[in-house]
Amino acid sequence: MNAQKLSDIIPNDRNYTGYLWMSDEQTPKTYCNQPIDKELERTDNQNPFIIEGQLYCEEKQLSYNIKYVDGKYMVTAYNLETFKNEIFDEKEYIPNRIPASHIIFKQYWKQKADELCENMEVLIPGAFVFVGFENYVKEGETIWQQ
Repeated sequence: MNAQKLSDIIPNDRNYTGYLWMSDEQTPKTYCNQPIDKELERTDNQNPFIIEGQLYCEEKQLSYNIKYVDGKYMVTAYNLETFKNEIFDEKEYIPNRIPASHIIFKQYWKQKADELCENMEVLIPGAFVFVGFENYVKEGETIWQQ
């Protein structure tokens, strides 16, 4: 049985902003609107592996969430074009070991009838999508501001 490469799911011919945290590293590898080559050629059975990652392609409005769970990559892909009419909040978090002042996500909400509210529509959490960094700093110079 051939193992599937991450590049079969995440195209490696695009520029991405985000990070990939390898199992043998103390800090994640960060990317600022640049191509990712060899890291996306990994399969489930390769070491070192990507513990977690968040990648965003601004040009195509695609975001990828990568997690390594029980020896397998779990990749969730989001096309932000499909959410353009959805309600969202932008969330900023202070990152751990990433050279940016904030890591930014969009929290999308879904409407759902709630029987405890006389079947009125309420908002429930939907997708939580990575969309980049704020004030990305590399080698002491700010090279990304969102």
